[in-house]
Amino acid sequence: MKLKPIDENTDLALRDADARPPKGAPKDDALKEALEKVTDRIGDLQATLYADARYAVLIVFQGRDAAGKDGAIRRVFDAVNPQGCLVTSFGVPSAEEMRHDYLWRIHPHVPARGLIGIFNRSHYEDVIVPRVHKTLPRATIERRYGQINDFERMLVENGTVVLKFFLHVSRAEQKKRLQERLSNPKKNWKFSAGDLDDRALWDEMGDFDPRGVNERLVREVRAALDGEGFDAVKIVVSGGFAVDKIRAFELAGVPADVYGVGSSLLRGSNDFTADIVRTDGRPAAKVGRTERPSPRLALVT
Repeated sequence: MKLKPIDENTDLALRDADARPPKGAPKDDALKEALEKVTDRIGDLQATLYADARYAVLIVFQGRDAAGKDGAIRRVFDAVNPQGCLVTSFGVPSAEEMRHDYLWRIHPHVPARGLIGIFNRSHYEDVIVPRVHKTLPRATIERRYGQINDFERMLVENGTVVLKFFLHVSRAEQKKRLQERLSNPKKNWKFSAGDLDDRALWDEMGDFDPRGVNERLVREVRAALDGEGFDAVKIVVSGGFAVDKIRAFELAGVPADVYGVGSSLLRGSNDFTADIVRTDGRPAAKVGRTERPSPRLALVT
C-alpha cells in the first residue's frame, strides 16, 4: 500500500487514534513478505541511482521518542548497499554547532549525487524543540519555517529528491516502548531522562501549527475592522497553512461564511496574510506579513 503525501492544505491531526495502522495494512507473514519485496526493490533502485549519478535521495525521519525511527531505517533499508548510503542522527547541538547557524551542521550530511542519505531527526528539531521549550523568540522560530523551505527548495533544484516521513506513535505505545528500554538490557542505552521531560510536554510536541502566527492574524483582522461587523466584509486568508488559519478564525468565533481560501498557497508557512474584502465596494485591506514567495516542493511529507 502507498502512503499519501500531505501538504499545507491537509487537515492534519496527531491524535492517538491516528497512530493506528491503516485499514487494509498487511499483518504478520503478509507484512514480512510485503516488506521483503519492497526492500529488494529499494536495493535494485539504489544500484540504478548510483550508476546514473544525476540525482541524490535524502530521506528524513521525524517522530517522537520511541516512535520507531531506528527500526524503520534498519528494516526498510536492509537491502541497501552501505557503500551508497549514509545515515546521520542529529542530537542536541554541540558547542561548536551552536556557534553557527542551525543549518550549518545539516548541509555537510546531504548526500552527493548517486547516493542515499537518511536523516534520523533533522533540521526540523531546530523549530520543534525551541518552540516547545521556549528557548528562542517566536519571531525567530517563524523565520526558520521559511528558511527551511528555502533550504529544501535549493536542494531539490540542484538534483536532490527529498522524502520526508513522520512516524506517529500513541501515548500508550510510547510508554510501553520507554518501559522496555528500561527493562531490556539490550535497549538500556536508548533511554534518556530527557525522554520523560519531553513526554510531559506531549500536547506541545504534537502541536505543529504556527498557532501564535494564526492567532496574531485574527487579532490584526479585528483591529483593522475597528469594531465593524463581520457581516460587511469577506475575509480571504492565504499563505502557508491556510487551513489552520481558517481554523483560527473559527476558534475566534468568526462565522464560517465570511472567509475563503485565497489562491496564493505557494508561500512558506511564515507568511500570515488576510485580505479584508468589503461587500460595499470600498477598497480592500491587507493585514499580516508576506515573505518573498517560495514555490511548493514536490515532496512527500
